[in-house]
Amino acid sequence: MASSKACLARAQAWSGELRIS
Repeated sequence: MASSKACLARAQAWSGELRIS
């Protein structure tokens, strides 16, 4: 589902931000 993809993309962005921190 598109919703699932958007959620996954958001989770990846969040993980990236945490990693950068």
